[in-house]
Amino acid sequence: MKISIKWTIIWILLHTLSLWLSSLALERLKITGGITYFIFIGLGLTILSNIYKIFTEQRRFVVSLTFVYWLILNTFIIWASKSTLTKFGISGYWAGLFITATLLVILAKISRMVVRGTISRLFIILIIIGILLFYSNQEQSIGFEKQKISEETNTFWETIKETTEKAVNENEEVIKAEKEQESKETLEYVNQKRAQYGRDALMWDDRIYKLAVARSRDMYERDYFDHVTPEGKCAENFKKQFNITEVGNFAENIGGMTYSSDGEPVTGATPKDAVDQWMTSRGHRYALLFFYRDYKRAAVGCYKHICAFLALTKENFVCDTGENGLAYWKKVGKQPGEI
Repeated sequence: MKISIKWTIIWILLHTLSLWLSSLALERLKITGGITYFIFIGLGLTILSNIYKIFTEQRRFVVSLTFVYWLILNTFIIWASKSTLTKFGISGYWAGLFITATLLVILAKISRMVVRGTISRLFIILIIIGILLFYSNQEQSIGFEKQKISEETNTFWETIKETTEKAVNENEEVIKAEKEQESKETLEYVNQKRAQYGRDALMWDDRIYKLAVARSRDMYERDYFDHVTPEGKCAENFKKQFNITEVGNFAENIGGMTYSSDGEPVTGATPKDAVDQWMTSRGHRYALLFFYRDYKRAAVGCYKHICAFLALTKENFVCDTGENGLAYWKKVGKQPGEI
């Protein structure tokens, strides 16, 4: 049988166009798989081929048994080609060309066999229908099982996720409550020290506590340790964010506890350790035991192993770096009320 290059190219273009148009229509209809998908593409290919023959072979467009035969045959070949491509992970442009080429070769061969009477159309149709029905049932069964497994898996992971999130949230609330209680106990410890030197007790302030925690966390997460942030700001610059409206600034001590490699305090370490360290340092001790004649509002707040003591005051506590603060206390004489 002599092959015409001209007609081969025409049929390749025709089949490619048909596949493209059918894919667009299926995308609009949101049909992405199953036997309906392949029948639709096969129908499009058969209709377009018959329309072409109206102009080239002067045939009438008739939906006859021959039309049904080619519809079933086209559907089967497209399904077989698509399944083969999927199995080997081939898709896209080259997949379309492969399907087109496969259709051309197989349809031409079967057409010759039918014309010569070597094979019965009815026999071909029966075999193809049987294969398609078998595939359809298998697909539905597998699809149902996959959906069932998928739903069970999703339910399992959703349960795990909800349980984990609940546990994490509950744990965070417990830790938060414990840390806050520990901080309150530390301020009480500061007040015990103050009482030893005849100083009035400082009152706990939730707003100042949140600011102290924020200061400690900022130092930990951005890896610096100073009264001044990398941007040159001090505690009083953040008053508005924590709804602290009183006029004044802060006396601030920063310190820490013995900690492990993950930044968490070692077993037995508490913020009171930081207070004990502050009491051995002149400048830090002065801040802890200062009179605070105005507000007497303060808090201790920690994040990981870093702690901050903040006391609100109208007194002249200067915003400066820790290095400058240490240098100041080394050279300055004894201050009023200093212990």
